[in-house]
Amino acid sequence: FHCFGVIFSPFCKRLCIRSLSSGYFDKLSLCSLSYLIFARLDGEEDIAALAEDISRLICLVMDETDFFAEQRGILYFLCGEGDNQTKKALPFGKLSKGDGLLDNYYRDAAQIEKIIREWYGIHTKKLYQSGNQQRKDADTKPQKSDVEEAAEVLYDAVFAEEGYSYKLCFNAKGNLYIDLGTKEGYQYLLVYDRISRNGSCKLFVLYRSSGDSSNDVIVDMYAVEQETKKVIASGKRRWSDVGTKEYRKLTGE
Repeated sequence: FHCFGVIFSPFCKRLCIRSLSSGYFDKLSLCSLSYLIFARLDGEEDIAALAEDISRLICLVMDETDFFAEQRGILYFLCGEGDNQTKKALPFGKLSKGDGLLDNYYRDAAQIEKIIREWYGIHTKKLYQSGNQQRKDADTKPQKSDVEEAAEVLYDAVFAEEGYSYKLCFNAKGNLYIDLGTKEGYQYLLVYDRISRNGSCKLFVLYRSSGDSSNDVIVDMYAVEQETKKVIASGKRRWSDVGTKEYRKLTGE
């Protein structure tokens, strides 16, 4: 293979894309292919510069090869450090309607900057606040509950890269749920259910609705292991389903 991406500026520790022979591309799954492309953002002040670099990089790839005319590419970028690190994705090439992006959006760095700033504001802005502001927040803001933390882990692992929104909500009984927004005419809600039978996992249910709550459909059920933050989809579509072997083992259900 050959590498034609480079490190463009000090804030971007890793930024590259590998161009492989067409024969090798045929052997790659789209999942493994997407992991060849990655970047890193170290602070809010560098968002505009990163957007410019990402725009140039994707343009370079799209102009160099027609592979992505029929394939979906993903450029991942990382924010934060250690346990606070989050991964976000920018699709390009053959986009789906669910992406909500114009085919050539990447040629406009301002559009990429807008996307990054939105994600940054939701997930990582607090990581770069001054020490004084962090202490002020610690004094004035309540700690997140275990359920809210588990919901964020599940969102980042499953829904963030698919372009779902994240809105923390509570129903009349005070139970937590996440409004994931609307895709292709359906409303998606991620609802906290309960603690697993063995006490090690938080369980959530993903509902799809056409607007009438009487028509809610269970899309899947998920478990988030509290100690390891491991996320498992159960494959359950009905309450009576038993779920996968891995799900049952993790939850003791």
